[in-house]
Amino acid sequence: MYHHNVIPSLWNKLQIIHLIIDFVVEIETNSLSMISLNEGRFNRLDYIYKLHNDGWSNLDISTHLNDRGILTPTGKKYYPNLVWGTLSKYRKRLERYKKYKVIGVKETVWVELD
Repeated sequence: MYHHNVIPSLWNKLQIIHLIIDFVVEIETNSLSMISLNEGRFNRLDYIYKLHNDGWSNLDISTHLNDRGILTPTGKKYYPNLVWGTLSKYRKRLERYKKYKVIGVKETVWVELD
């Protein structure tokens, strides 16, 4: 005699597994909230910075910019003290852009069964 064993269907035994990974990364920085400058402003600052690194004085730079018709963002002419201030702020921006430190990384992993 043949016995029929009842084999339960597997479709109702399946479980949905959710693997959840949560990361928290803490970074300390002195970076500016405004990460990038518009292209025109960046090009002007970079040009002034290059002239300064090539040995030009602030007076030479201001005269050169004014002779070429390059104005400040507010539409005024350059003068030596303004070039000095512009260079000082640009150097600080470059320093802040590079410095950051990872304080901590927390990783949490858990599994949820439905």
